[in-house]
Amino acid sequence: MIKQTILIVLTALTILSCNSSDNKKIAAQQSQTETKTKTQIDSILDELNNKFTINGQPINPRVIHELTGGDFDMSDGPIITALDLKKANDSNRYFCDSCLGKYEIYFGTDKDGNDLGHFAYKYLGKTDNNIHVVETSGNGGGSGTWSFVLFLSVQKRNAYVMGEKQEQLILNLEGSADGPSGSGVYGTNSNIAIKQNTVNIDYETNEPDENGKEKITKNSKQFEF
Repeated sequence: MIKQTILIVLTALTILSCNSSDNKKIAAQQSQTETKTKTQIDSILDELNNKFTINGQPINPRVIHELTGGDFDMSDGPIITALDLKKANDSNRYFCDSCLGKYEIYFGTDKDGNDLGHFAYKYLGKTDNNIHVVETSGNGGGSGTWSFVLFLSVQKRNAYVMGEKQEQLILNLEGSADGPSGSGVYGTNSNIAIKQNTVNIDYETNEPDENGKEKITKNSKQFEF
């Protein structure tokens, strides 16, 4: 009777030990998976904040173009102010075979052969608190060219996607201003400087004085973040 009791106890302990070992293995595997995912997301975020690139390549210009409203009219403010950059950058929605690895895109021609315009952007740098400054330029096929300065940030967040929790890298439009060239309030002789958490745009405007003579006025705008 005693032998049977000891045997039962030993068997129960063995089962508990196996279950504990299996649970530890499962937990370790889950931890490794979570660490790997976190490291991948964090690595991309670090690259974006240091170089404003993804896997060594420029951000898809179609994605940046989306934040301008797509029609170069931001006078009433943008419609789209944030998007999932990691997914959007190589998605079918923003696919562009001719602009892969580039900072510009040509929209081609319509069925009648009319030029549909182009769009390009230039990365100027960032503030100390990771506000990225991007200058854009483009047109819709006409003679006018529009330029904007975009102030962007990137952040990691968790969101439910089809019921499953996922990590996302969100590209946020923190603000915008008329660009220093082309149409807008700024003249072509201008300069954009970033110092600490302030972006300064110096520019000149040419307007006739009371005698009808051209008068050059120096101006400056500051954007603090």
